[in-house]
Amino acid sequence: MTVEQQEMLPLFLARIGKTIIRPGGMTMTNELLEQCHLNEQTTILEVACNIGTTAIHLAKKYGSKVVAVDLNPQIVAMAQDNIGKHGASNLVSVQQGDALSLPFEDSRFDVLINEAMLTAFTPEMRTQALAEFSRVLKLGGVLVTHDLLHIEPQSTLTDNEIPAEQLDEKRWRSYYEASPFEIMEMKTGDLRLFSFIGILQDEGIAGLIRILQNIEHNEEDQQRFIDVVQNFDDRRKIVGSIAFISKNQK
Repeated sequence: MTVEQQEMLPLFLARIGKTIIRPGGMTMTNELLEQCHLNEQTTILEVACNIGTTAIHLAKKYGSKVVAVDLNPQIVAMAQDNIGKHGASNLVSVQQGDALSLPFEDSRFDVLINEAMLTAFTPEMRTQALAEFSRVLKLGGVLVTHDLLHIEPQSTLTDNEIPAEQLDEKRWRSYYEASPFEIMEMKTGDLRLFSFIGILQDEGIAGLIRILQNIEHNEEDQQRFIDVVQNFDDRRKIVGSIAFISKNQK
């Protein structure tokens, strides 16, 4: 199978049961969300929602109404099924949507969450996405983002499974400083994505067992999962995680 024929990584991970894709793991995301003072009146948009794990968590923990979007229609279908299974359909809705042209009116949401997406964008797309995030957020609304951080300036990333531009802290900051957002807080940390500890923390023992069972009878899936884990392990010294809480100042 060629690279072009290979299933996209987010869809592959969703299919085998990897429910959380967060560079710094669930802990970093939750630390940021705790500072957003979410409640039943908060309207939340999650962009690039994967199968809806974060949206479901927010609805159940805070009682917030969450709208989730993803560009991939197959992942949207998986998210709809997942939301229904968790009994969260009264608070969470999901639809297909493009981060560069969100299907919502101006100033609709209080909080917008986006994880592991801006990393994979071109500079122009990244700038456009931040402008679009600002458009759909209310004045003073909060943006929470969580991405890959390049921490070793002398190294390079050349891997089909990690399609990330090499952005260090200074370059990440430059995008927000040129946008309508004011950085309120920034956190950096290790790359927990696909580490053994990270998988256990994010998915739990039952989740890890689920993933292993899902790939048990498919040698291609087994090999690709091993390759993904190994690729990320090989890069932990040069890649970390970075997250921002920013306020919309448009």
